[in-house]
Amino acid sequence: MLLLLDRRLWAPLLLILLPVAVSIELISTDRPLTMIFAFLSANLLESLGSALFYSSIVRNPRKFEEFRDLMKFLLICVLLFPSLSALIGSFTVAVHDPGTSFLSVYRTWILSAGLGMLFVAPLMLYTADWLRHFSWKTVREQSLLFVLVVSALLIMGLAAALFSHSSNAYLIAIFF
Repeated sequence: MLLLLDRRLWAPLLLILLPVAVSIELISTDRPLTMIFAFLSANLLESLGSALFYSSIVRNPRKFEEFRDLMKFLLICVLLFPSLSALIGSFTVAVHDPGTSFLSVYRTWILSAGLGMLFVAPLMLYTADWLRHFSWKTVREQSLLFVLVVSALLIMGLAAALFSHSSNAYLIAIFF
């Protein structure tokens, strides 16, 4: 989300969200305050670090204009900063609960953080771009294709529901 906003809005947004996030954690979990702040720091490093570093090395951080931009996004936002965030989070869990496997927590954290960045950020960027260029004329021109795709999905869903065995659903999907 930070890539969609002007950098001037990042600090006020963080000042508003930090107390809210800490309050929600205090109310909804029984984690110690040190753990809450360590997790918050890890998540802030991941999102703010990714956004700052990525936006400083590409021409247009709101769009993947070249293949190099996509590769930079993958290396920085999906690998580098989620790895650092996972290290902090895993270390925190290991300190507070020594019986927990550091590698297990690290693997879970990096997968959830990296996959979140991989799927959510591009989806938000392209949805925002699509909304900026939205045209009802294009929707009317593509309405038949939309009806066809939705109909195919409904037929496949209905066929999959009728056949309880999962291999039948795969066979039906092959023919559509």
